[in-house]
Amino acid sequence: MITTEKRIVNVNVIGTKKAMESLINPDYVNPNDANVKNYNQNDISFKTKNAFGLVEILKQLGAIDEVIGTNEQVGGIQESDLLKSNGSKLFYIPTNEKKLVVIKLGVFDRKPVVEKSIKLSFNATDMYITNDKLVVLGSKKFDTKSNTVATQSTKNPVGQAKYKLEHGCIEVFDINTLESKYTMELDCDFEAHRVVGHSMFLVAKKLYTQRAGELRPIIYQNGKETYIDYDKIFYFIEEEKNIVTLLASLNLDDFTVSGMGFLGEYYKNVFMNQNTFYMAEGDYNPENLKVYCSRILKFDVDLDKTALIYKGVGLIDGYILNQYSMNEYNGMLRVVTTENGQQGVINRLTILKEATDRDQLETQTVIDKGIGLPGELVKSVTFLKNLVSICTFKKQNRDPIYTIDISDIHKPIFRSEIKEDGNNAYMYNWGNNKMIGIGAADNFDNGIKIAAYNTDGTVNKPIDRLVLMNNNNLNYAAVLDNPKAMLISKEKGFIGMNVGQSGQNYFELTKVNFNRIAGILKSETKITHEGEHIDRAVYVNGIIYTVSAGKVKAYDYDKGTNLNTLELKNA
Repeated sequence: MITTEKRIVNVNVIGTKKAMESLINPDYVNPNDANVKNYNQNDISFKTKNAFGLVEILKQLGAIDEVIGTNEQVGGIQESDLLKSNGSKLFYIPTNEKKLVVIKLGVFDRKPVVEKSIKLSFNATDMYITNDKLVVLGSKKFDTKSNTVATQSTKNPVGQAKYKLEHGCIEVFDINTLESKYTMELDCDFEAHRVVGHSMFLVAKKLYTQRAGELRPIIYQNGKETYIDYDKIFYFIEEEKNIVTLLASLNLDDFTVSGMGFLGEYYKNVFMNQNTFYMAEGDYNPENLKVYCSRILKFDVDLDKTALIYKGVGLIDGYILNQYSMNEYNGMLRVVTTENGQQGVINRLTILKEATDRDQLETQTVIDKGIGLPGELVKSVTFLKNLVSICTFKKQNRDPIYTIDISDIHKPIFRSEIKEDGNNAYMYNWGNNKMIGIGAADNFDNGIKIAAYNTDGTVNKPIDRLVLMNNNNLNYAAVLDNPKAMLISKEKGFIGMNVGQSGQNYFELTKVNFNRIAGILKSETKITHEGEHIDRAVYVNGIIYTVSAGKVKAYDYDKGTNLNTLELKNA
């Protein structure tokens, strides 16, 4: 939906098939693709907890289950994961398998038992749960051909080049009966999605390998074919591209769908709160092809109608590392970008605000000095109200973390600069000027460490540091690529994550207590699955369940003892 409250000056409607054909170029290649690969794609995030209130009181009284699961960016905005729990059951999708495993938890002994294994028609990769629904997402792969002439260097030296396209798939189940209620398939590949209450919002891309066939994004609902019409597909610049981004809204109660499309580079970075939804993409600035830029779209969120209303677009210099480089506070969008171009490395913090009279996100200020040592790119970002912490990185450097106070956006104050060996791929605000960082243990991007920081400017080094791995052959932790994989609770005082490669993989549980003068970080236990790769963990009513494709293990967090093991080999 496009806003009717202001003058529309940036977005144009396509309207007809002929107009869309004129703008689609199947041979289009992003000139910056090779450069983008130089950037580290690790996700970084922070989590905002709900204030102590009725929910917490009911948890303490035992009236509702206490579940700590997916490490989500914004409180109340659900993100997908491989493992979810509603307190009485675990729902798990093994990696690269077409199935969903439902595990029932004993009422008194909390012992896990397989209740059901459900076969799926697609490779499942993501999952959400609501009060009454279980939503599984994934994809099907298809071979197709382009009208691009293949070169001698390809595996198809004559004829047409082959492409592997994906169709995004969704199946919705009743969470109590596990009966299938709804299916959706798109001729698009999912890039991002969020769930709030009964509303699901989807971002997907459709790649054009030729101008023939159906150009509009296709949505199959319970087998019935529908389209996003041409009058709901838009573009910003009249230039040829080979991708359309679909932005769709799905009501999980009545399964009504609405959507719109945007022709151009695909939008893969999303920030959402209860009121607004932003999505961003990157490309060269059309007015200056020597400068890399990011286009950001803003939408208002209408949860009652499960709808997104387009409000404006902004264009800023630099490349957005990932979705967690964006944050909104007091109506201001704050975005951290990094760039390694002809002018060298430039890191920026840009602050934007929606214009009142037209569909424009107007730049309020840009901070482009003092963020990073020479040659250092942004590695991770976290926001907390008017504070932003930025870690920059270059191999062989002792890498800094900057905390900037932007209470006055025109007079930013660099509160602290902390230097240490290694870097942070992910940072988490613990509150009261305290922060946790997770990343490489040394200056050559090797090993794994957890570090604790004071960001008030009184200390210029970590106040504690725990090295989990110092072997450059074992420098993997899922959180480095996907912070949703971390189990973390400020209230309980723990961090949990799977560490190491297959065969040498374990779940590390670390206690965190900033009230200690020494020993803020303490390794509590290591849980292995005897050669199985641990995918995720979830905390349910005092028990931590670690899950792999082969088994489920239960660990009593309060007593510090291992409980039951459930084999999943035949599930």
